[in-house]
Amino acid sequence: MRNEDRLYTDELPLLEAAGFDVPIAGARLLGKDARRIANRETVASIAEMLADPSLKQELLNHLVQASPRSDKSFASHCTLLLDNFQGGFTDDNRSD
Repeated sequence: MRNEDRLYTDELPLLEAAGFDVPIAGARLLGKDARRIANRETVASIAEMLADPSLKQELLNHLVQASPRSDKSFASHCTLLLDNFQGGFTDDNRSD
């Protein structure tokens, strides 16, 4: 099943919470999936990086700089995507 299909079926609450914005909900779903398939050491490393504001900002800077777009609107969108990935990776998986 494609991830977009998953958002409209099994993961509909994620899509609804994102105001039916597929890229935003997709970032959160990616975070959930990454957490699910990663080993404990990788989970710990990623969670630590995302929890450290300076490391998270450095990651965000690299994401924006690697793109042909680097305007403020794009940077804001990247921040929103990364925040949703983090939410899926951490908040949505607290029962793990």
